[in-house]
Amino acid sequence: MNRTILFSPVGGTDPIHNKNCRDGSMLHIARVYEATDVFLYMSKEILENHKKDNRYFYALEKLAELQKREIRIKKVARPDLIDVHEYDYYYNDFENIINKIKNGMDDTDRLILNVSSGTPAMKNGLLILQQMLDMEFTPVQVRTPEGKMNEHVHSSYDIDELWELNPDNEGDFENRCSEVYCKSFIMIKNEEMIKKNIRQYNYDVALELANMMPERSKKYLPLIKMARDRVILDTRELESTLKELEGHLKDIFTPIRKDGIREVYEYALSLNIKFARKDYDGFIRAMTPLIVKIFESILDAQCGIQLNKYLKTNKKGFKEWDRNKLKLDVKGERLDSCLNNNFHEFKYNYIQSVHVKAIVEDFSNDEKLIALVKKIRRIEEKIRNIVAHDIFCVTDDSVKKRTGYNISEILSSLMESFKYTNFNISKDNWNSYDIMNDYIIKVISEG
Repeated sequence: MNRTILFSPVGGTDPIHNKNCRDGSMLHIARVYEATDVFLYMSKEILENHKKDNRYFYALEKLAELQKREIRIKKVARPDLIDVHEYDYYYNDFENIINKIKNGMDDTDRLILNVSSGTPAMKNGLLILQQMLDMEFTPVQVRTPEGKMNEHVHSSYDIDELWELNPDNEGDFENRCSEVYCKSFIMIKNEEMIKKNIRQYNYDVALELANMMPERSKKYLPLIKMARDRVILDTRELESTLKELEGHLKDIFTPIRKDGIREVYEYALSLNIKFARKDYDGFIRAMTPLIVKIFESILDAQCGIQLNKYLKTNKKGFKEWDRNKLKLDVKGERLDSCLNNNFHEFKYNYIQSVHVKAIVEDFSNDEKLIALVKKIRRIEEKIRNIVAHDIFCVTDDSVKKRTGYNISEILSSLMESFKYTNFNISKDNWNSYDIMNDYIIKVISEG
């Protein structure tokens, strides 16, 4: 219907100021926005003025005549409203009125609220309502011609004379309206929830909340999406989004980019996130691939053995031992002997952490390293098999009971083992998710 609907409390300087002869806020908004429908909210005092000289309707009708258009005026009478400065009264009353107005609107209509007329309680009531209701409407305030508080004059009011003397009736009148843009309480609450979930590494939830406010979240929505893609190890999607954003973000979202190291590093961080979320079952199930990779890197860094030289990729894409490659050099033959000596009738199948542990024990002279590798493998063996083959409630206490270590201690052992690898991961790198989260939250807070 393309209507512009104005809801306006009526105040002491409406419709035209008795001293400066300029538009009061109600009339000025109707003029500037060319309101087609005006709802006038009238207290007992205002109703008495209305009955006396019809000033409010008169001014709007004269405006319609001047602008050569129609204005439909509706009176919202509150004859019992005497205590106009009581804040509590207006919240429910305004909400009911605005809901009724909204129910009669379609997508082409626009609702404007006058937050400059009426008592302070009325103005604040509308502003708070605007902040609390999940509705589309535009609060508008009107600056006084002098740029200071209005002086209310109630005596000897002549609407006919005031209309004729009103400079705002000239074609070049000054527009004193401004729209009030402030975050709604709902938006504030949603963004605080987004921040909370980001701090807890719950990026899926944060993303869902951000998608509920597409206009507001344009700046930070891609950042949350990248965090989500990062934690689920979707490197391709993460890189795709990064291409569309500023270059410095690469250091925040992908601090380590070297192939071979990045994959292990990000996987280790995802394990850390599982711990932070208390996803202990997921933590334990995800341990084994990481342990194998760490042990492989330890062999490379500490013993000069690159296991990939002696492996092949099967049809399913998994690494397994290659009997023929093990016969190619002296190190390979020693590896072959180690595997056959430690495992009866060795099958040359998938590479496992227990295989690499045996090789570390055979090749390394570092007793501290050997003890750490054996400890990690023992923990994996005790807990991983239980989770894989039994119905088992995974709690921090149950893990400690089964292994002698709680989840935090297991994670610390895994982090310690990285010191023996060639990955060269710094302390800041391990805090990468918190650095990333702080950046996203900063962008959200800046609006």
